[in-house]
Amino acid sequence: MGYSIRTDRYRYTEWWLTNGDYGKFGDSDYDPDASRVVGDQASFVELYDYQNDPHETENLAYTQATAHAALIAELQARLHDSDSSDYVGDGWKKDLPVSPYGVPTSYPVTKSVWATLHQTPGHTTADLGDTKDPDQDGIPNLLEYAMGTHPFERNPAQVTMTRTTGAISLHYPQVSIRGDVSLIPEASASLEVPAWSTVSTTTTHTVGSKRMKEASLPTAGAAGFLRLRAVKE
Repeated sequence: MGYSIRTDRYRYTEWWLTNGDYGKFGDSDYDPDASRVVGDQASFVELYDYQNDPHETENLAYTQATAHAALIAELQARLHDSDSSDYVGDGWKKDLPVSPYGVPTSYPVTKSVWATLHQTPGHTTADLGDTKDPDQDGIPNLLEYAMGTHPFERNPAQVTMTRTTGAISLHYPQVSIRGDVSLIPEASASLEVPAWSTVSTTTTHTVGSKRMKEASLPTAGAAGFLRLRAVKE
C-alpha cells in the first residue's frame, strides 16, 4: 500500500507491504486492519518536484537521494506515526484522537504564529520573511499575511482598481483580527515629488474574518495616484 504526503512543491510516497486486501465491507473476509504494515521499512520510496518536474519524470529519491536526504527525512517524519511501531507508514494516527499534524485549532493572529504554522518541508524559515515572495505571485509575505492568502500557493491579484465618474477606487481584502499589521491606502498628486497622504476607506462587505475594503480618490480637476502599503505595528 502506498502512503503519500504533498507540499506545495513536493510529493513524497512510501510503498509498504501490508496484511492484505480489505475485502468488501460486510463480507466474511472483510479485514478492517488490512492496512497494518508488514516489515520495518518501506519497499519503495518516491519523491517528485512539481516545480521542476510537474509530470513526475524523475524520482529524486532514486536518482538524487543523497542531495535530497534532509528533505526526505523531514517528509518521512511528517508521514510516519513515530510513537506507534504497529502503524509506522500509515500516515495518520489510528490510536490517537488528534493528529499532531492536523489543522490549527485557532486562526493565527500574529505574524510569528502565522509563519510557524506555515513552515513546510522544502522551505526555510527565511522563505517566510516579510519581503519574500516564495510562490512568486507578486504578493510579498507581509501582504499575504495581512490579506489572508497563502505564502506558498499562487494567488490571483488581491488589489484591483475601478474607475467611476469623478473617482478612482482601490479594492483589497484585509483580515480584521490581525492587529500587528495595517494596510494603508495613500494618495499623492505627483510621483516626481510624492507627498503621500492617507485615504479614508469603507468596508464594502465581509466574508469570515476578511473585510473587503475600498479607498477612493476624486479625479475631478487634477491627476492623482493611489498606492497600498502594509505596515507592521
